[in-house]
Amino acid sequence: GNNAFVYGTLPVFIVRYLAEWSGQMGNLKLFGRQMSAVADLITILLLYLSANRLYGRRMALLAAAFSSLAVMQIQQSHFFTTDTFAVTFMTLAVYLAVEIVASPEAPEAEPGTTPNRSAFWRSILSDRLVWFSVLFGLAYGMAVASKGNAFPLALLLPLAFSIRYLKHKQVLSHRQTILIINALVVGGIFAI
Repeated sequence: GNNAFVYGTLPVFIVRYLAEWSGQMGNLKLFGRQMSAVADLITILLLYLSANRLYGRRMALLAAAFSSLAVMQIQQSHFFTTDTFAVTFMTLAVYLAVEIVASPEAPEAEPGTTPNRSAFWRSILSDRLVWFSVLFGLAYGMAVASKGNAFPLALLLPLAFSIRYLKHKQVLSHRQTILIINALVVGGIFAI
């Protein structure tokens, strides 16, 4: 008699299809708990990678240790809830935002040279920041599909680009401006 389901359905579909594929449909409750634990382990790995990129190995190990001992994560992993999946996808989005901020700058074209139009767009589409944005959009979309309250995470993509270019540059080149606009649009499309 309820008209709404407050949790996202993506984790339910993931677990169901994995259970069918692996022949675990007879014990779906236990299989769902196992998948929650796997999602939590992936979250700890992503946290380690993010902290390692920003602060080094020692801090990353400390962050992963604290996360792995957190009572809430242990409890949520013990039960089949959508929260562990949402946190995994949200942590993946955060990791990708960290990569956007910390990735080295792609080389600019030599001054005075004007690349043709197709080479310009090919260089934009081959830029790793655009692909990080694509993956961010997918991770964000999966996070929202797992738990609706993940929607504010969308602000992280433009924030990551802002931090990246405020930290390194005063004035953006034409290529960088086009790259940022493309990356944000593509990230939004893939989130949908």
